[in-house]
Parts: sequence; C-alpha cells; structure tokens
Amino acid sequence: MVVHKDSVVKTLSARELKRIFLGKVKSWPNGSPITIVLNQKDPAHPYFTRTQLHKSPRQLTTFWRKKLYSGQSMLPLYASSTEEALTLLASNINAISYMSKYFQGS
Repeated sequence: MVVHKDSVVKTLSARELKRIFLGKVKSWPNGSPITIVLNQKDPAHPYFTRTQLHKSPRQLTTFWRKKLYSGQSMLPLYASSTEEALTLLASNINAISYMSKYFQGS
C-alpha cells in the first residue's frame, strides 16, 4: 500500500484495507475523508483485487459503478499510470493506493 508521506496511517490490517477499498470505511481515524486511487494499468491491480478484495478487476469496476448510480458513494480516483498515481498521492494527504513498484505479491 502507498499513502502520502504525511498520512496519519502507518499500518493497516487486511480487513481494514478491504473495507477501505470497498468503500465501507470512508474516513481515516482522525476523521479526514479517504481518497482511493485505483490504477487499472498497474500490474498489481488484478492481483490486488483478487487477493485482497476477492473480486476480479471487472467485478470491482461494476461494484463501484453500482455504488455511484445508487447514490451511495462517489467513484475512486482512477490513475492511468504509476506516475499519475504517485502524483495523486503526493497531492492528497488522505489518498491511498497500491502499485507494483511497492507490492510484494505481484
């Protein structure tokens, strides 16, 4: 996982991670809203969605679209490259993402 260098969060359990990326937890412990950054182009994306979220990449996209259209949530931010994901993380202290550069499982 990758967060802003000044993030209040230093560690997360697998359960907390799953709840964040499925929109069930919407704020950090200090009350700041969580900004999820997904990078479907990153090699870690399919591995992360299957092993951590128990969904295929396609199921995750459908899941988030349903949440948007039902008015339950806004979509995560989508990065088109690792560089863009890093830029989004650097510009938002509340952002969280994953990327193969830092991901042990891919």
